[in-house]
Amino acid sequence: MNESFGANEGGHPSRQSIHASGNFPFTQFILETPLPERWKMPTFEKYNGTTNPDNHMPVFTHQMMFHVVSDPIWCRVFSTSLTGEALEWFSKLSANSIDSFATLKARFSMQFAPLRPTILTVDNLVNIRQEDGESLRSYLNRYNCMSIKIKDLSDEIVRHHFSYGLQPGVFTDKISRKKSKTMEEMRERATKFIQMEDMQEFMEAFSADSLPASRKKPPPPDVDGSNHCQYHQTIGHTTEECHTLRNKIEELICQGHLKKYIQQDHPQRSSVRNEARHEDRPQLSGRSDESGSPIGEGGSHLEHTEARGGVAIGARINP
Repeated sequence: MNESFGANEGGHPSRQSIHASGNFPFTQFILETPLPERWKMPTFEKYNGTTNPDNHMPVFTHQMMFHVVSDPIWCRVFSTSLTGEALEWFSKLSANSIDSFATLKARFSMQFAPLRPTILTVDNLVNIRQEDGESLRSYLNRYNCMSIKIKDLSDEIVRHHFSYGLQPGVFTDKISRKKSKTMEEMRERATKFIQMEDMQEFMEAFSADSLPASRKKPPPPDVDGSNHCQYHQTIGHTTEECHTLRNKIEELICQGHLKKYIQQDHPQRSSVRNEARHEDRPQLSGRSDESGSPIGEGGSHLEHTEARGGVAIGARINP
């Protein structure tokens, strides 16, 4: 004769005896173990047999430790944490097949083992290669996503296989000439190179679609020949300091161009007042224009970044 899990009128577990039968997979000892006084059934997020079983078992055991430390009670309560296919599996366990919680845990883990995610190894990392035509940004993202899923990887292995998977090119040549000491350093160098590639695409978009050609003027006398403007194709000032280019970029942004390259820091407000519309205009940060008027701090910002052939006006590029 055994105690049931039913509750009496006071909300406490019933002490009514039940007959052991084929409906229970437990041994007689587990079925006859009395419930603690003032027992309150814990509630669980039920496992339905369709996800990783390793996520459910720790939650169950940790919760039960706050209620009772009793192997037989753990066995009898475990079925209340199951539903769907998992509960159906439990219901079909043969009589007297479970003699301890360790046995129940092993049977449970074995039954739903196919639902565990595949264990990733360094071999999975070796298979991550930069595809033909794939950007460095895309390759770096894919590689990072894979590497963080693999346990106990040394920094040296992560760094080696990243370099090994790169397509031949400018970045590969750079890291071949100067080795990175850590993977973090490698990521930083890759990020700077990605910004450079984005900047090049950004400038090409100007010249190809939107930016009017400038008239090349001879440089004034006694100018610093080390300063070169990519837009004017002359010396005397840098692209970074070119007010004309900044003004033209701002005009294009206000006309709705270059959305691919410019990131808005603040959502636009819906006010119809002129002041609000003025504040919502994408503006360039940094220096004043040639007339001395400030160019502004809000909206879309231009920042400094490294580009091929020198320093160019950078942009906060959308990924």
